[in-house]
Amino acid sequence: MEWFIIFLALGVAIGPMLYLMPTDRDRHIAGLRALAKKMGYTIQLDKVAKLDADDQERVTAGGGVRHPAIACARYQLPLGDCSLQRG
Repeated sequence: MEWFIIFLALGVAIGPMLYLMPTDRDRHIAGLRALAKKMGYTIQLDKVAKLDADDQERVTAGGGVRHPAIACARYQLPLGDCSLQRG
């Protein structure tokens, strides 16, 4: 019974830490963003209009108009960067 309590306490202590660890997908996206930043891109979180929104996403229950959007990351080269121009 003592061992069960010890393992339960360890599980309760270690479980939340393992939950906060980044997944392989998170690491991959972070690597892509770091590479883009190294190449000179600026990275911003932005929203774009959701084109295929249904009726419930476009109008509130009271009849007000909504503007549905999708959150995404935007990668942009600064203006005046000549590294992509052909000479």
